Amino acid sequence: MASRTTELGVSPAHYWTLQCHMDDAEELLRLARLSHPRVTVDTTGLSPRATELANRLAASISRLCERDLERLSLILESDSDMLPIKE
Repeated sequence: MASRTTELGVSPAHYWTLQCHMDDAEELLRLARLSHPRVTVDTTGLSPRATELANRLAASISRLCERDLERLSLILESDSDMLPIKE
């Protein structure tokens, strides 16, 4: 890190702050790539259960608290290896 701070001409504390902002910027870019404010879930060819789940989620997502959204996200992330990928 010392060579980077010298190279950039900033103090270690300032360099650390810059790194934090870079991490935040990378997270924002990741979210932007995933962001689609009006999502359409195509359940054509899937089970009635999948269609029901998509409809229930669409109807209730605005009422879910952050904790519940996080729990749902964790479920999807933990099972991502088992989810089929449609191309």
